[in-house]
Amino acid sequence: MMMMFKMFIIQWKNKMKIILKSLGLLILGILIGSFINMGFIIIGDLIFIKPEDFNPFNAMNWDIKYFIFPFIAHAFGTFSGSYSASKLSNNDNKNEFRVALSPEGTRQRVEKFKTGFYYIAKKANVPIIMFTLNFKDKEILISEPFYTTDNMQSDFNYIEEFFDGVEGKVKELSFYKS
Repeated sequence: MMMMFKMFIIQWKNKMKIILKSLGLLILGILIGSFINMGFIIIGDLIFIKPEDFNPFNAMNWDIKYFIFPFIAHAFGTFSGSYSASKLSNNDNKNEFRVALSPEGTRQRVEKFKTGFYYIAKKANVPIIMFTLNFKDKEILISEPFYTTDNMQSDFNYIEEFFDGVEGKVKELSFYKS
């Protein structure tokens, strides 16, 4: 009995090392991505000086040149952060590459999910792992890995069921299956 307990503790310590290493690399990836993102934003502001009456909240009156560097900053910052964290973490398994896609926050309620993540997972034959941040119950739910099937409607029903009723930070914008 004592031997089994010791083995459990050893396995638990090994898992904790992996979890802590992964969390550290996630934070490192976020920092690297943030620095690259802000670098591009600052360079863009130095190259394209905005007029005095420039209103960042009224994008309809922007020149296209004001979109270029924020777009590049977001793209390169996200990619460089995830790529560097994955390269640092995969020194023991060279055949594995993990990508996490997080949805951008929305300022309005959505009735349907976008489909880009679904097509990426289907084409790459990789699982979708969903997670929620339920502010009402103060809990995080993580799904089992889910592989897409040939029935997209059935897959989206499953995905929507997972998120149905989960209350986000702004309750009015939370997703409810219709």
